[in-house]
Amino acid sequence: MNICLISNNNYVDYVSSLIVSILKNSSLNDKFHFHIIEIDITDYNKDKLKELKNIKDFEISFYRPEKYINKAKELSNREHNKYWHYTIFIKLFIPLILKDLDNVLFLDSDQIVLSSLSKFYEYNISNSYLLVVRLFGHNISWIGNNIESIMNKFGANKNDYINGGILLFNIKHLYNNIKYDELSKNIDDAIDYFEKIGIGWTEELVFLYLFTKKISYIDCNVVYGTDINNNSPKLSKSIELLESNNKDEINIIHFSAKNIKPLSNYKNIDIYYNIFWEYFILTPFFKENTIKYINIYSNNISKYNIIKLKSNFIKIIDKIVWYIPIKKIRNSIRDSLTKKIFE
Repeated sequence: MNICLISNNNYVDYVSSLIVSILKNSSLNDKFHFHIIEIDITDYNKDKLKELKNIKDFEISFYRPEKYINKAKELSNREHNKYWHYTIFIKLFIPLILKDLDNVLFLDSDQIVLSSLSKFYEYNISNSYLLVVRLFGHNISWIGNNIESIMNKFGANKNDYINGGILLFNIKHLYNNIKYDELSKNIDDAIDYFEKIGIGWTEELVFLYLFTKKISYIDCNVVYGTDINNNSPKLSKSIELLESNNKDEINIIHFSAKNIKPLSNYKNIDIYYNIFWEYFILTPFFKENTIKYINIYSNNISKYNIIKLKSNFIKIIDKIVWYIPIKKIRNSIRDSLTKKIFE
């Protein structure tokens, strides 16, 4: 199973947590090849990612396509795109960078996977270039009449908008119908199209423009940052799947909003924060910098009333301090964290 991730050195700890979640929730027969498009990940941190093979064996390849990285940076500096980080524009070039693969599942790095990714491959996409997750409700409520009228011009509507955080590319079928140079030109033409209109655009609009009639949509349980911020009804279903340990339905948490980043700023501490840390503590990054990450964990928690989740957080505290080798220090930190959080 080919998995594509994009990261710079500052985001590699999220990548490690995502990979852990994929491996821990995989089926016995799932085999993975991670294709990491990276900007500046150090060799030292690459080796730490490779250490995750101790959980389950996998293949891993790193790519640093300077041409497309520089192009993505240039796109993010354009007048209407300055809100977006340049890494989202690298997604546009995945079919060009990974052109020799038959297919590849791209995942944004700030996600946790709670089911086997093999479920994505159970869908028939033999006649599609792209498999995407359909968006609903407040996740598309921001799309106004102006954007929708633009989408209408190339045969799409508001309900066709896609989630750019999960993209399964059918690369083989794509190149059976479009030559490499033609696809490259089509991408450039799509970018020019939105630039001339004069709107802020993302990779999602470009893929819609390019592949409108060749996109397959699926409905699955993906919890987004907007769902967490808006207390979406999807949250209860996600929790039900977690509590039932149901691996037969795709279940993913995407920490997509700026105020719900578990390793920096998390708005309202909840079960999803707890879930992230259950996976992150299994990474070499946590084990090597335990005190640093314990401080991040406790600083976020101390800001909010999380008494209702007390039992969950005591469990996670126990898991966190377990990696401290000296018992006296371990017990002291456990007591300090518990007191700081709950008193």
